[in-house]
This record gives sequence, structure tokens and C-alpha cells, in this order.
Amino acid sequence: MSPEVDASDAEQAKREGENRLLKIGYFGLMQERYPFQPTNKPSYNDENAYFLSLERKYMDIPVELEFPNLIANIPKKHHQRLQRIWEKVEESYFEFLGISSDLQTKWKNSPAPGTDPETTAIMERSAIKIATALQPGGQAIIARAIQGSDLKKWQREEKGLRGQFYAETKILLVSLRLYYEMLLETSHESEDITQEKEYVLPKDHPQRNEIAIRNRFLRLIDATHQGIAIGKAAHHQQRKPRIRKKEVKPYIVHGMDVTFASILDTIPYILEHGQTELAVILGIVGPIHDLVEDTNLDIDTLISNYLNRLTDFYDSSLDPIIESGFPDYTREYIKQKVLNLLKNKTAKAIRQLLRILSNNTVLTPKEKRTAAKNNIAPTQRILDNLEINDQDRNNWGIELKEPNSETYQQFPVEPTDDNKATNFLLRLTTLVGQVKQQAALILKLEDRSNYNITSKDMPAENRRNTMRANTSRIIAWAMLDHNNSQYPLSNSLPRTIDTTLQVYKEIQANTPELIEELDKQYIAQLEQWQTDVLRFELPQKIKALFEREAQLKAT
Repeated sequence: MSPEVDASDAEQAKREGENRLLKIGYFGLMQERYPFQPTNKPSYNDENAYFLSLERKYMDIPVELEFPNLIANIPKKHHQRLQRIWEKVEESYFEFLGISSDLQTKWKNSPAPGTDPETTAIMERSAIKIATALQPGGQAIIARAIQGSDLKKWQREEKGLRGQFYAETKILLVSLRLYYEMLLETSHESEDITQEKEYVLPKDHPQRNEIAIRNRFLRLIDATHQGIAIGKAAHHQQRKPRIRKKEVKPYIVHGMDVTFASILDTIPYILEHGQTELAVILGIVGPIHDLVEDTNLDIDTLISNYLNRLTDFYDSSLDPIIESGFPDYTREYIKQKVLNLLKNKTAKAIRQLLRILSNNTVLTPKEKRTAAKNNIAPTQRILDNLEINDQDRNNWGIELKEPNSETYQQFPVEPTDDNKATNFLLRLTTLVGQVKQQAALILKLEDRSNYNITSKDMPAENRRNTMRANTSRIIAWAMLDHNNSQYPLSNSLPRTIDTTLQVYKEIQANTPELIEELDKQYIAQLEQWQTDVLRFELPQKIKALFEREAQLKAT
């Protein structure tokens, strides 16, 4: 046998082992979602627990919002149409619960995987642990099965049920959103001032505000589910290793951690008061923010082959019930304006954010000119970083100037991170619209914070260099140059300050020889910012959730 064949066989065996680790990792992530996560089992972190609580609350239907309990307040002309929508909601809800129950029964009643020592080793190696009751299912999912055996048949059936579960989840979310949107529907403003605006559910109905809030949260949940599905599918196809070696977790876990942290740190303070677009952007972009760097996908392919094709795809059985109560609204209008997450404005913002967040992005000449003219850093540094030649510099009328940003005035020393932080800020300034800059900064802060808490096994010098960049560029910009009063970064900023200072203190304690005078200045600055930064108070219901999680972990 030739060496090439040996190498190919070895690579195939390695990929197969990775596939099994991925399967158990995906299974572990699925058990953390509603309705599989038992109420007596703690989530693996508070961020995940909060998102799970949103799923439990908003994917359920309160009795007071069931159509039979609202019908008396709704004009009769809307009854038949809303009854059809409500029947679809009920059908979707019970299908969702039914498939979920079938899956759990399948996992708990799996055939014995046989004597496969690798299966046990993989279960133990994976960082994502499986609940005791579901471990037989996890073992059966990753066990090697002989064609035609009971185990092989079980694996096919289990995979089919999982596919049905994801489909039914999407149908439920879209059905519920449609139901709530149609309850809130109003007629167009009439040019005739004597003609009053019509409402389906009366304007002064006590449940109207609650329905609007629930609908916003459902949009966030739907967007996050779709973002995770896209991130998981794209990462699964990447040629590089799909398991993060040091953490023994699928790559998508980092995207999910960043997403759930950004949701916990911002959503309690924005969504009940509006800002649905920001929530949808965080839910979609969070899980896919590093795909361009980790996979061989470019942004255009990611948008066309994944985002556009999957995000707003839903079962055609919904089409007949997508019907307005007012003649001005067509079915297509309702789908585009009400149901679809990817409105033109949102899709454009997502494309821009992916370019800003990716270190692989090459700016266009127009963007380079914008970044240079914004003059946030010393002009020569901008010219060098963006590779702007003398001819373009002269044509664009760019003069050598000192920086006009507080960040570069107060922290002139460039951190040793290959200029990644500076280049991110240069890309950030090319974004038109403060909401997009707000979203990009939130996700970058959460990304850096996640690195801080997962980088313990990285070389201490690398960690120190990242802390320098965190402090003097990303955090400094968020504290000194971003408009926090109008576009708040909520608790993503204090989280990153806290975790950066924590890592700095660890390095100082364990490898004090790496801490130079510059680092001491940065540590002192972080301690001051830790005191100065605005911290958003967690609502009592979230505090109670985390107290309960702590009690579950303790027992």
C-alpha cells in the first residue's frame, strides 16, 4: 500500500472520529434547548439559561391570549380569518410538543450500542456533557452500527425525528408570529380625516401591549434559531478541524456563546421598548460572525447560499392562512413586512456587519478613503494599515494629521496584536448608521470577552497582547468615542472590562515577568473604568432565574 493511501486512510479515520465528537456535541447543545432541558437541571451557563427561559416563556401560549378568550373583543368580520390562523397555531403547537416527546422517548429507549470502547471514550472526552437520562440516546447516536441492524434503523429514525423537530419549531414560531401580528393589525391611515383608523384588537385592549412584546421576543428567538442553524451547517462543512481542540467543543459553540451573552447583556433593556431590528441582527449575526474566517465561504456565498435560502424559509402550508383583514395588504406584503426576518434594510446591515467583524475583509477604495478622512488614528498609521499609496493619498486630498479620537490620543502605543484592533476600528468608522456601529461593537466586545474566559490554555504572552488590544483599542473606543448615551452597549461593555481585568490579574499573578510598565498603566485604567462604567441593573425576574440556577448547581 502506498504512503498516499495510508495518509488518506488516516485522514478519513481522523475525520470520522471528529464526526462522532461533533454528533455528541450537537446532541448536547440540543438538550439545552426548549422543551428538552429538564426544569430540575441547570444550564451550562447563565447566558444559556436566560435564552432558554425566553424560549419557555414566549413559545408557550398564555390562556388569556388564546383566540376563544379574545374573540368577544374583535369585530365579527375578522373572526373566520383569525379562527383559521388560531387553528394553525394550535396544530403547530401540538405537533411541536408531539415531535419533542417522540424524540425524548427515542433517546431514552435506544438499542444497546454494543461493545464499542470508542463510544464511551468520546462521551467522556466531549466538553458538552449529556444528562444521565439521555446518555443512552447519545451513545446510540455516535455508536458504529452494522447495516440492517436494529441500531442502524434506530439511527435513521432518530435523525428523521430531529429533522421534523427543527421544521416544526420553525412552523410554530412563524404561526405564532402571524397570529400576534394579525391581532395587532390596523388599517391604513385614510386621507379622509372623518374616517377613523380600524383595529382588529381594540387599541385600548389590556393585552395589546403584551402581544406586541411577545411578538418582538419571538422574532429574536426565530432569528437566533436561524443564525445557529446557519452557523452549524457552515462550520460543519469547513475543511479545517471542526472541533476546537483545547475546549473539545464544536466551532458553533463559540458563536452561540457570543450570541447568548449579547442577548443577556442587551435584550432586557431594549426589546420591551422596541429596537427589534437590533435584536434580530444580534440573533442572526452572533452565531455566524466568524464564518468568513473559519470556513472557505465568502460573504456573498454565505448570504446567497445560507442566509437568503434558510432564514425565511417556512412550510407552504402556512400560505393559505396568510391573509389580511384589510384590502390594502396583500399576502406578499404581509410576508415581506410582517413575517420575514430579512427585510432589505436588515439584510444590508448584516452584510456590512459581517465585513466589519471579519479580519479577512479588504476595504474598497471608497471605504479606505472614508476611513482615512475620519482620521481616528495618526494618518500615517492609517495609510500603512490600509495600504493606501501616495497617488491615492494625493488624489483623495488626505493630509497627515494627529488623531481626532480620544482613544488614540490617550493610548498612542499600538498594541501587539497585528493591528487587528485598529483595523477593526477603521472598518467600524466606514459604517453609516449608529445602530450598525452599536451592533458591531456589542458583538466585538462579547467576542473578546468570550476569548478572555476560554483562553486559559493559550500562551501567557499571547493573552497579555490581547489584553493590551482589548484595553487600549476596543474598550477604550467603547468608553471614549462611542455615543453610549444614545446607542448604549448595555452590559456588554462592563462584561468585557471585567473579564479583561480578570485575565490581566491572572497573568500578573502567574507570570509577573510579562507585566511591563505599560500593562500596569492599563490595569489601573481598567480598574478606573470598572468603577466609572454604567452597569445596567438586571430585572428581578432574571436575578431570580440565576439564583435558581445556582441552587440547582449546588444540589
